[in-house]
Amino acid sequence: KSKKYKGFLMLALRVRLHTRDSIRRRFSLAHGIQMRSSGVIFDPYQYFPEESQPFQLSVENAKKKIATAKSVMKSSYSSAFIQRHISSFSHHTFPDAAQEKFTAFMDAYRTGDVNSLRGLVTEGILEGIRKELKGFENNAAKSNPKSAKGKVGRPKESAVIPRSAFEVTGFVRPATILQMRHGFVGSHAKGNGYGQVTVLVQSQRAVVMVGPGGAVIPSANKTEKVDDKHGTSTVEIPSILVFEVALDDPKANWRIARIEEIGSRGDMERK
Repeated sequence: KSKKYKGFLMLALRVRLHTRDSIRRRFSLAHGIQMRSSGVIFDPYQYFPEESQPFQLSVENAKKKIATAKSVMKSSYSSAFIQRHISSFSHHTFPDAAQEKFTAFMDAYRTGDVNSLRGLVTEGILEGIRKELKGFENNAAKSNPKSAKGKVGRPKESAVIPRSAFEVTGFVRPATILQMRHGFVGSHAKGNGYGQVTVLVQSQRAVVMVGPGGAVIPSANKTEKVDDKHGTSTVEIPSILVFEVALDDPKANWRIARIEEIGSRGDMERK
């Protein structure tokens, strides 16, 4: 019995180590292996601008308050559930981390750094950005024929077709958590679990024009506010971001699963 028991323990240990190694490989970014995502937004947040808020004494306002109370209860439960699996998670510190992640995303998108983007956004958003960057590169190649080259063999500045991008210069207000959710893809018992945190980020950005390789090209278009660094216009844009983490990810890496720029609903949104 003792030998059988030891053999069973050794088998269980090997299975556990194999499972742990498989999970690590699944989330490895080496050799082009991508981390997996849920592919869905469990409970899309419904944003209502201040001007569309219902009248204080109306029935709609009463319903909204009830819905808000239910949403807060769900967020509290999901926050505890996520923290049970991701010990580093805290709704107190997450807003600052969300701003850092958002800034890193904007920097990587501006420079066309696909390797960095792979760890910052989910597969749906990444695929859309890769197609956009590929199309830009193809157009840039077509716009630079030999006849457009100068005496030293370099393309003329007028021959380069730039693309617009953003550089985060600051934040108008601190980021705010709107809601927290968790869910499973597949059955609850065997499916993969995910945590999702919806955050309102209100950033100030410089509108820059970049060429191949992410080099900033000074823009001739200027609006009310001008950034002295690049001579480019600056704008203030609120964004609703959904950050997602796989609950069995050993590195607990949060990635952006959805981006919604308020005022341009649907821009850069992928699921």
